[in-house]
Amino acid sequence: MTTHQRRLPQLSGPIAGGTKGYPFGQVGEPLTRFGYAEHEYFVAGTAVRYEHVGDKGFDGVWGAAPAGEAAFTTRMLVALPTDPAAFNGTVIVDWLNVSAGFEILALEDDAIWEQGFAYVGISAQHVGVHGHPGQALALTSWDPERYDSLQQPGDSYSYDIFSQAARLVTADRPGLSSGVDPLRGLQVRNVVAAGGSQSAGRLATYLNAVQPLERIFDAALLFTYFGMPSSLEDDATLNMSDPDSTVEQRYPEPALLRSDLGIPLFVINSECETLPHAFSRQPDDNGYRFWEVAGTSHATVPDMGAIIAKIMRDGLMMPMPEGPNDLPPMNEVSWRPVAAACLAQLHRWVDEGVLPSVQPRISVSVGSVGPTIDRDALGIALGGIRVPQVDVPTAAHSGVNGIVGPAFLNGSSIPFDEATLRRLYPDAATFLAANHVAAQRAFAQGVLLERGVAEAMLAAQAAAATLP
Repeated sequence: MTTHQRRLPQLSGPIAGGTKGYPFGQVGEPLTRFGYAEHEYFVAGTAVRYEHVGDKGFDGVWGAAPAGEAAFTTRMLVALPTDPAAFNGTVIVDWLNVSAGFEILALEDDAIWEQGFAYVGISAQHVGVHGHPGQALALTSWDPERYDSLQQPGDSYSYDIFSQAARLVTADRPGLSSGVDPLRGLQVRNVVAAGGSQSAGRLATYLNAVQPLERIFDAALLFTYFGMPSSLEDDATLNMSDPDSTVEQRYPEPALLRSDLGIPLFVINSECETLPHAFSRQPDDNGYRFWEVAGTSHATVPDMGAIIAKIMRDGLMMPMPEGPNDLPPMNEVSWRPVAAACLAQLHRWVDEGVLPSVQPRISVSVGSVGPTIDRDALGIALGGIRVPQVDVPTAAHSGVNGIVGPAFLNGSSIPFDEATLRRLYPDAATFLAANHVAAQRAFAQGVLLERGVAEAMLAAQAAAATLP
């Protein structure tokens, strides 16, 4: 019996009401087009915090033990197919990201609904519930009428809060004494933990220290992960609006993901994470896959457009510290079409035992000043997964821009001058043909799905119209 099998929270919902009348961060209308419905639940109980036991080694094999407990009440946001036959059997449990000072569904993508996953977002961290000091952006300030009963005692409790909420959406779903089923009778075969960026750092720590105790998850997906697990014991949280709260301060030491969990571990990164993650690269094997998408960045124009639209809908602002005024153009190449293929391969891996394809990694050289990304004459990274916009570029797309501060996440896309474009592409037909070849190659390699190919060709047609 594991440490907390008897520790079962109370579930209530679906939640309605509040001054806003809908859940914070909800996906909304797009779900109806895919035959999905969205519901919110509250989870309440007593959580433990952990302390490290023994060495916290680079190999990720970390011991942990309970070191205190506190009451909590948090929420889970659930999106399900309304037709049970459309469910693929896998539940994605997402550690909601709070780097902006409020929660973002960083994994949100049409691929989840297209492929039939159930989605469960967990409000695990203190900032998501209560906010940073002086910032009225979190759940309890956004809609006090709906969320005033929520209570998160500190991020050192987030790991057990995540466990307890996730246990309520497993195949047997124990402890539902209230008779409330957040999955509405769906027959679950697999539960996959997911986390991106800051949440990926917390999920890495969860996998290294807590998953061996709890054994809740059947697989894990980490995306845009810097290769540095977060603290198990520290309640401090990365604050993107505070220039003194940096990635390095919150995640000071690289470490591997432990290799003895016996579950599939999949990491998919943009080029932005390549250099910090270079210190914790580990080989692909029967339990681990690592994909890197060259020429993409942590934040990109298409991805931020979707996030900003939702932020504006909810009446929020993205708090950011002052930075340089001469920022390069933000990266224009999304890594999400590759993430859609990653999801499909991860599902087959955990559900059928089919190993995902092994993909080339971005080429990195290590010198006296540390690791650097190897680049071609156009400034494009060598190696890695390559989408058509990167293989047939009209700009120098990079995940690295040399900026110190949060804007480093934006990467850059520096347009080529007319002479370079004319040299590369004598006419639009040449450009479109090269894009077609690149898209079909990515499809054959399993890193683009059919929708990704179609979207790439639409983007190529738009770009062709602007060629000199």
